Amino acid sequence: MTRTTHDTIAMFGGVEGDQKYTRLVELFDDDAVYYDPFFGPQVGKAEISEFMNHMEEVVPASGARFENWQVTAGADCGFAQWQMVAQHPDGYEVWVPGESLYRLRNDKVLGVVDYVDPVAYAKLRGKSARHPDFIAGGGSLPHPHQPAGTAVATLVDHVAALTRAGRWPGTATLRDVAGESDVGWAQWTFRGEHGAFAGWSLLSPSGHIRDLFDTVTAAQLAQIPT
Repeated sequence: MTRTTHDTIAMFGGVEGDQKYTRLVELFDDDAVYYDPFFGPQVGKAEISEFMNHMEEVVPASGARFENWQVTAGADCGFAQWQMVAQHPDGYEVWVPGESLYRLRNDKVLGVVDYVDPVAYAKLRGKSARHPDFIAGGGSLPHPHQPAGTAVATLVDHVAALTRAGRWPGTATLRDVAGESDVGWAQWTFRGEHGAFAGWSLLSPSGHIRDLFDTVTAAQLAQIPT
């Protein structure tokens, strides 16, 4: 049976039960990129394999688990929405929403970029929190070889029309986009009066576009308490 894009992305959620992340390595193309906002880009299958070995050590040791894995996929791209559940140092659980953007080629994963909700993550780690680098994740994936689908045009127009990110006025610059007929994602950088921060958009088959962005950096630039 042919594995679909949905199946491939779902396998990333499926490993969360036993947290054997090295099982994912075979899904990647040789020149793939995995971008983690805390560890940066892992370029090529060898680096991705080393990174997955590292994840098999640090994730179980941290006590974190991943819940509510939801996949939206087209033929060559898709995204997953999930929640990381981890223990706060004071003993209670914190739920951190996140998203993963996927680009595939010839049934292999060409690239993945992970995002987390920066406010929720800051609540989890407190003063010891490492600030995720979302800016560098934009445009970090290899480019596709397939023609752009109609969803690309929808997302390009959407990003071009962005004049606000939450309470912050400014303009958005497209960093990367992937799309089929009705599924896609875009990465963008938003520049306002106080500086720049990263954003990303998810297009679902219903036609709904969900915009997310680095609210922590935006608030810090504007010196607004989060």
